[in-house]
Amino acid sequence: MKTRIVLVMLCLVLAPDVARAQNDYDDAIKRGDEHRDNREYDEAILAYSEAIELIPDSPRAYASRGDIYVHKREYKKAIADFDKAVALKPDYVYPYSRRGYAYYMTSDYDRAIWDYTKCLVLDPDYRWAYTGRGKVYCARRASMTRPSTITRTPSG
Repeated sequence: MKTRIVLVMLCLVLAPDVARAQNDYDDAIKRGDEHRDNREYDEAILAYSEAIELIPDSPRAYASRGDIYVHKREYKKAIADFDKAVALKPDYVYPYSRRGYAYYMTSDYDRAIWDYTKCLVLDPDYRWAYTGRGKVYCARRASMTRPSTITRTPSG
């Protein structure tokens, strides 16, 4: 009985802090989204990083920050954030799609195809995955038929 009373009292004491953290998190996400929409990418990264500090197990914050890294063409950082988002919520389609795009942009075609296919397993109606996967198949095929080096001899 004493344990139950202590737990109830602890919950009453911590509840305002939890609510405040959630509100601050929501504000940071909103700021990040506004900065993203205004193409203020460095500010967006700061806002999403603040959200991650407040609620470290938020796949949304990692996916959003990863998306900004994609806009900045910082693909390794983007992939790391998408990895974290997927680890936190394995059925979250969006980070698979965006990570697939990051892999595509770094010519890691097999991983890109895997991610886009995973999107379709999770959500067969996710049209961006079909488009992305198709682009990757085309790029992979083109990379296989393109000569690796072109040498020219001086004309004399």
